[in-house]
Amino acid sequence: MADHEHHDAESEELEPWPWDDEGIDEDLVSLADAPSRDSILRPILMILVLVLGGYIISDWQEELAFFFSPSEPINIGTVQDYPSQAEQDASWSPDIPHNRVIQVSGIPSKRSIANRYKYFKLVGGEVYIEERRDDYGDSAIKRELADKPTVSVDRTYFIGEVGRAVSFASMPGRYAGLRRYYEVNYGTKFCVDMEPSERERLKLKQRETIRTALRQSYELTSEEERVKNALTPEPTEEQITAFASSRPVCVDSWLIQIGVMPSDYWWYVALTTLFAIFMLIDAVFLVRWVIAFVKPDDGI
Repeated sequence: MADHEHHDAESEELEPWPWDDEGIDEDLVSLADAPSRDSILRPILMILVLVLGGYIISDWQEELAFFFSPSEPINIGTVQDYPSQAEQDASWSPDIPHNRVIQVSGIPSKRSIANRYKYFKLVGGEVYIEERRDDYGDSAIKRELADKPTVSVDRTYFIGEVGRAVSFASMPGRYAGLRRYYEVNYGTKFCVDMEPSERERLKLKQRETIRTALRQSYELTSEEERVKNALTPEPTEEQITAFASSRPVCVDSWLIQIGVMPSDYWWYVALTTLFAIFMLIDAVFLVRWVIAFVKPDDGI
């Protein structure tokens, strides 16, 4: 009986297993090798990586440019002398280079303080200072027990300090909180926070106000005062411009980051290089995926 069963088993025609090499359908093999058209998520993620990396690097353009800028400071003079220079030349404006190392002197005023930095404005011009707090890193209790600064600190002269100059107009998205603080507490209107149309409207309104005030001043003063102050029945455009220049509707301002030098921004360059390498590898894989997707028979 056993021999008979054995004989029958040997006489049966054996069929290959589905996963034997000889039994695999070649069409299925080519289909498996071809890129799946359902895996569209992969190139989307690759593109998102490129977009995100490009956005980060573009957002660091100012820092990267500062790293490669000269370390020799440009002396912008003493800020409290700016008004006298403007009186001598109505077209004069402080020559403060954006994103460069500068040297500045002045008298601090209008102080404010944050967790890491302290800020103040220099008398005579629209120059603001950012300086690291001496007690940065101390506990809240230690700060509370420390001696509080007195009012006389505002009279301390700020001599020849060196740091990075940043124009608010060139970096509108940054330091918005600082500008808002000085606008709310000191009434300073920054041009970077106003639309051009709004600035022009306020300038025209201001000129009309000045024109009316000068007319009234002429009518209410004596002949001697009119001659002394060069008043005329109808104000000249030069007179109106002079008054408007002394009280602008908004100001262009600079922030000086004290102690900040180009070499401090080395890590921006290091991270940018790392991101660029990663983006390059990502781009290569994206191109290969696209080629394989368009020509699946050619493979990757």
